[in-house]
Amino acid sequence: MNYLKNFDIVFSSLPAGLHFYKYQIDDRFFSEFNYEGLSKGLLNVSLSFEKSNKLLVLDFNIDGYLTLTCDRCLEEFDNKINITAQYVYKLVKEKSIEFYDNENLSDDNCIYIKDTDTVINISNNIYESIILSLPISPKHPNDENGNPLCNKEMLAKLSEYLVENENNIDYWNNLNYINFN
Repeated sequence: MNYLKNFDIVFSSLPAGLHFYKYQIDDRFFSEFNYEGLSKGLLNVSLSFEKSNKLLVLDFNIDGYLTLTCDRCLEEFDNKINITAQYVYKLVKEKSIEFYDNENLSDDNCIYIKDTDTVINISNNIYESIILSLPISPKHPNDENGNPLCNKEMLAKLSEYLVENENNIDYWNNLNYINFN
């Protein structure tokens, strides 16, 4: 069985109104996606799903932790997250969906699907929300004194190789004089 089928919602048989779903995301979920920076975590997903005639509004609350690799010391650490995200699906007539090409089946506010569709799979919505919440440069948090909780041995080793800018050279400003043509 395809694991991601667990995230299918058969909305066609649901009455109009609010519906609630709960999911637990673990390492198995992340193994279904091919992203090197993220393979471990434990998250709880609460979904408020509102169905109307032409719209499906999905409000996600995702909380738990992700195991990330620290950019400073290269050691894994658990990063707590709490995400809220909303996705809106708009049901459009099959003939009018041909108006949209494959790249324009969604915009910032809406994902367009055929009004004859009966199922949506929310795994990509969850995964996208998680990926967008990741810090650009993940690092261990600091302790109560403002010191990083990084691996002390690794930080000591890195400081051995740290080159000090003894002459106060402004490397960024020097780039202005380079002719790239």
